[in-house]
Amino acid sequence: MSNTYQLIVIGAGPAGTYGAIRASQLGMRVVLVEKAQVGGVCLNQGCIPSKALLKSARLFEIFNEAKSFGIRCEKISHDYSLMWERSRKVVERLSKGMEFLLKKHKIDFIKGPARLTGPHQVSVEPSISFKADRILIATGTAVKEIPGFKIDGRKIISSDHALAQTVLPKSIFILGGGAVGAEFAYFYRALGVDVTILEAQGRLLPGLEVELGQELERSFRKKGMRVLCGSRASRAQVEGDVVKVSYEDKDRVEKELYAAQVLVAVGRQPFIEGLGLEALGVHFENGYIKVAENFQTSVPSLFAVGDIIGPPLLAHAASEEAKVAVEMMAGKRSEGLDRTSIPSCVYTHPEVASVGLSEEDAKGQNFSFKIGKFPFRALGRALAEGSDEGFVKTVVDENGRLLGAHVIGENATEVIAELTLIRTLGLTVEQISKVVHAHPTFSEGVLEGLLAAEGRALNA
Repeated sequence: MSNTYQLIVIGAGPAGTYGAIRASQLGMRVVLVEKAQVGGVCLNQGCIPSKALLKSARLFEIFNEAKSFGIRCEKISHDYSLMWERSRKVVERLSKGMEFLLKKHKIDFIKGPARLTGPHQVSVEPSISFKADRILIATGTAVKEIPGFKIDGRKIISSDHALAQTVLPKSIFILGGGAVGAEFAYFYRALGVDVTILEAQGRLLPGLEVELGQELERSFRKKGMRVLCGSRASRAQVEGDVVKVSYEDKDRVEKELYAAQVLVAVGRQPFIEGLGLEALGVHFENGYIKVAENFQTSVPSLFAVGDIIGPPLLAHAASEEAKVAVEMMAGKRSEGLDRTSIPSCVYTHPEVASVGLSEEDAKGQNFSFKIGKFPFRALGRALAEGSDEGFVKTVVDENGRLLGAHVIGENATEVIAELTLIRTLGLTVEQISKVVHAHPTFSEGVLEGLLAAEGRALNA
C-alpha cells in the first residue's frame, strides 16, 4: 500500500464513500479513512436501521387496522427484539455491500482516527501517515446535547441509544419535533408506547412548509400522542425508575411530566474534534466548516462536504455534495450544487416530503406566485388503500415553473421524486400537463397539485 495518493477522504459515511468512489471512477488514486464502521452514522446508527424499524412498526399498525379491510387478525402482538435483529441484519448486508464497492473501485481503506498534520498530510492512529494532492473531509456529525438534559444512555438517551436498545420503554418524552423526533414519536406510538413530543417552535417540523407540520400534528394527536408545540423544556431529573421533565407550556406556565425515558432529538453538531483543522487555519461559520461553491475550504488543498458544512443535514445531500466536489476537482464540472432542489423526507406515517421554497419563503423573496393544493381524499388510490390523509401543495411562479412542492400522505417520500425532477429541470405546469399519469396512482396527486395552481385541477 502506497502512502502517496491524489485524494485522501476522511469519513466513510454517505459523503465519504460516494466521494471516494466517484474520484476512483475519474482515475484518482484514493484512500478512505474511517474511525468506526463503513457507512457512517447513516448506515449504522441512523437512516437505515431506523427505516427498517419504522417498516416493522407500520406493519404492526396495518395489522391492527386489518378489520376495516375485511380481514380478521386476532390477538396481534409484536416481538421488538426480533424487529431489532432484523434492522441489524439489514445494516450488516448493506455494510458488506459498501465494503465490496470500495474493493471493486480499488479504494484503499484504513480504519482509525485521522488527524491532519499538514495541508497535504494525514496521520492515522497508531502510526500511519499519508500524503495527497487534496484532502476531502466528510466526518459528519455527532449527537448534540443541551443544558439540563445530560445524556446517560439509560434514562436520558440520544437517537443512537434508541436504535441500540432491544427493549421498548413503557413511556417516552421526546425533546424535539423535527424529522428525527417525529419519526421516533410515530415509531414508538405505533408499537404501543405512551408518547409525549415537545417542540419549542409553534409546530412540528419547523424547518418545512407550515401546513406540513400542522397536518402531522393532527395525525399524531389522532394516534393518541401528546403533542406540546410552542413549549420549552428546561431540565430532566432521574427519580428512580422514571424521569421528571420540567417544561414551560405555550402559555408560559411551568409544568412537569414523567416518563420512563427521555429521548433528546434536538439535532446534531459537526464532528471536527481531533482533526487538527484549527491549527491549519481552516475557517468556520456558525460552527460549521466554511466552504466555497466548489467545496474548497480556506486552505486550498482541503475540501469539505456533508453535514460538517451545514444544512441541509441529509444523507443524499451529503452524497451529492461529495460527487460535485470531486467532479469539480477533476475539471469535469463547472457549476456548483443547487441546494433548493434537494428534497427533504420524513418517514412517519403519514410520510412527509418537501422540495424547494415554501409559501413563506416565496413571500419573503418577493416572488409572484400561485398556490395549488390537492387533498389525498380526492385521490382514488388513496381512498382504495385507506390512506386518505394529507395533500400535495405546490408553489408555482408566474411563468408556471415550480418554486416548491410539499407533500404529506402515503408514499410522499416517493412522490417527491417527480416534483424534484420538475423543479430541477425547470419544467412548467403546461409541459407536465402533457404527461399521462397512470390511474389509480399516488403520482396523480403531482399532476393535480400542479394543475390546481392554475385553477385547472380535474378532481378537486
